[in-house]
Amino acid sequence: MPRRFVLVIVGAAGSIVGFATGALVAQPGPFKPEWFEAVGTWVGALVSAAAVVLAVLVFRSEEFMRRMEVARLNQREDAAAKSVARQEFLAAEAVGCSLRFASGHQYPDRWVANDLYLNVLNKNADITVTDVAVYIPALFGDRWRPLSPFLPAGQTAMEMGSASEPLELKPTNDDLSGRAQFRYTVNGIRWTRRNGEAPVRAELT
Repeated sequence: MPRRFVLVIVGAAGSIVGFATGALVAQPGPFKPEWFEAVGTWVGALVSAAAVVLAVLVFRSEEFMRRMEVARLNQREDAAAKSVARQEFLAAEAVGCSLRFASGHQYPDRWVANDLYLNVLNKNADITVTDVAVYIPALFGDRWRPLSPFLPAGQTAMEMGSASEPLELKPTNDDLSGRAQFRYTVNGIRWTRRNGEAPVRAELT
């Protein structure tokens, strides 16, 4: 209820009371003017109290509506932010990273790898991935090795690396999960991803 309505209501109530009081005074009868003065005082006090109560109710109603609108806008902004974050994650997840057995000795119960394949595939339809690098201490020591400065949509960056010493693996490439960490940038956001795991947003350094 807008505050001007409170003023209209209070003014109308005061006018009605004043008109009724004046009409009674004008009529002959047992009514004494002192009574009407007292009644007018009480009525004025009641009208003032009613105005204060109505003003408080209007203020609380407006405050409640304002808070509801703020909450609705915040929910909309949160939903939009989550949608953007989801799209960013999906773009990063579309960059496939893998480390696989390339050459060595394959025994029935184990593989001894001398060389490993590195593959980074950009499966995005229209996004170019930049600054692709890999961290594999067993192949390149304690440093990030650049693979590709630009990786267009649908393209693969591939490299074969030789292990500093033979790696004994189970007879499956799954045993290489977690041994490589890849780093790349999608739409200005840097991500890191371990072999066989989901990408993680990283701070630019």
